Amino acid sequence: MQKIMVGSYPILLIDESQDTIKELIESFFMVQEQNKENFSLGLIGDTMQRIYSSGKEGLERSLPDNWLTPSKKMNHRSSKRIIRLINEIRKEVDSHQQIPRTDKEESFANLFLISNNSTDKLEIESQVAQKMSEITGDNSWFGENADIETLAIEHHMIARRNDFLELFEPLYKVERLKTGLLDGTLSQLRLFTEYVLPLIEAKEKGDEFKVSQIIRRNSPLLKSETLKKTKNQREALKKVSVAVKDLYALWDEDNDPSLFEVLLKIKDLKLFLIPDSLQLLIQEIRLEEDNEDNKILEALKLSFSSPFSQIKAYKEYIEGASKFETHQGVKGLEYQRVMVIIDDSEARGFMFSYDKLFGAKELTQTDISNINSGKETSIDRTRRLFYVACSRAKESLAVIVYTGSPEIIKAGVLKKGWFNDSEILVI
Repeated sequence: MQKIMVGSYPILLIDESQDTIKELIESFFMVQEQNKENFSLGLIGDTMQRIYSSGKEGLERSLPDNWLTPSKKMNHRSSKRIIRLINEIRKEVDSHQQIPRTDKEESFANLFLISNNSTDKLEIESQVAQKMSEITGDNSWFGENADIETLAIEHHMIARRNDFLELFEPLYKVERLKTGLLDGTLSQLRLFTEYVLPLIEAKEKGDEFKVSQIIRRNSPLLKSETLKKTKNQREALKKVSVAVKDLYALWDEDNDPSLFEVLLKIKDLKLFLIPDSLQLLIQEIRLEEDNEDNKILEALKLSFSSPFSQIKAYKEYIEGASKFETHQGVKGLEYQRVMVIIDDSEARGFMFSYDKLFGAKELTQTDISNINSGKETSIDRTRRLFYVACSRAKESLAVIVYTGSPEIIKAGVLKKGWFNDSEILVI
């Protein structure tokens, strides 16, 4: 295997090497060591941006002594203020520092500390955007022409803010459904995202050509084997037209039908093929107790009680068309204006803790033990995540922290030198 690889690819460059699976990286180290004369291995990446636990911890310390280690110091992306911030965040980890282009503006980075008892977080975040517009003099922070990328630590935080939580949350709780839900391949939802939603949007626009195209490609009513069995094909086409109108009638008078209502209508009209898992949902079949399929059925039942409009918001998110992204998923991307939302109480995670990073929460005995033994802690992981999120901003940055200890966090970030007093607003 080594001979085949070295013979085919004598030079191998691995991008995002800090997040490449550690066993794979170690195997490439071995190949390079045993084939020094014929094989060159290059790792491209930034260890400060390692956000997945599968990556090799301490990769920079694992490099062979004879390796060259060039570094990229010029940051072509961000404004001077953003670069100063990420340099300060990084200073606690290593000595790598970046410099800005001389033609970059100073720009802005602001920290907003909000009481975590706040109920209407969307309204608060809108107020922060308006405040950033005033601070920066940039109208693209607020109003009809707003163009902001909002970063949250968890997918369900985005689902709440982007109005598809009822659809998303029940499915996200089932481990077997997570991957398909997040990458858009979940068969139970593709019926709606790939067929029904484009059909309804085409009807709304009066695009009958698009409607017929969708039906012709995807409906069993117009499959060649179905039409061959039909004596009068004109009548068959008329039947399809009536079925589409019947489905579209669910949206009459600005109605927003539930996914389950839409599913039942599709079943009655035989307009699209329905996956087996949804057939079980329609029949409300109960399998053996504690069977994982039961958990899936219960999750689908809850999810499909949500309004159909949430499908559009969900599809925009998974396709990257929304203005929301996770701290992890945004790595490698860049935006003019970035709003980073930090809320440990809403995130529900154990891998990250911004309260600990900012000094608002005491370290656990496990944290102390890990620090003493040189092992990675949740603070290390959170610092890197914060670095990634903040470094996405090209021009201006707003960091919103929901907390019960605003004064402690303010004192902590002032001590670290991350923000100065005039850049911190306690709301």
